[in-house]
Amino acid sequence: MKIRKHDGVYISEKIEWGRTIWTRARGLIGKNLDSDAAFILSPCNQIHTWFMKEEIDCVFLNKDNEIVYILSNCPPWRASKKIKNATCVVELPSGKVDEMNIQIGESLFIES
Repeated sequence: MKIRKHDGVYISEKIEWGRTIWTRARGLIGKNLDSDAAFILSPCNQIHTWFMKEEIDCVFLNKDNEIVYILSNCPPWRASKKIKNATCVVELPSGKVDEMNIQIGESLFIES
C-alpha cells in the first residue's frame, strides 16, 4: 500500500495499520520508521509517544482523508490533544511533513 498527495507525489510506500485496540495501543512503541514508511491508526483522534525511541510527524485526517491537523516533530513522552473531526492519524518519520510540504486542507489518498 502507498499514500500519495493530491499532486501524485508519494509520501509513503510502506504502510502498517493499527486497526484494533491492541495494534493502536502498541503503535510504534519500540520501533523505528523507515524514511518511506507510515503507520496509520484508525479509528483515532489523539496520539501519544510514550515509550517511543524518536520524534514523529502526525497527520490527522477526517472521514474524507482531508488533513485537519498536523503535529510535526513530536518528541517521545508526549500526547496530542484530541482533534475534533479526526478519524485516523498517519504517523510518519520526523521531518516528513516539511520535506513533502504536507499542508492542512490537502487530501491524502491511500492506494493498494
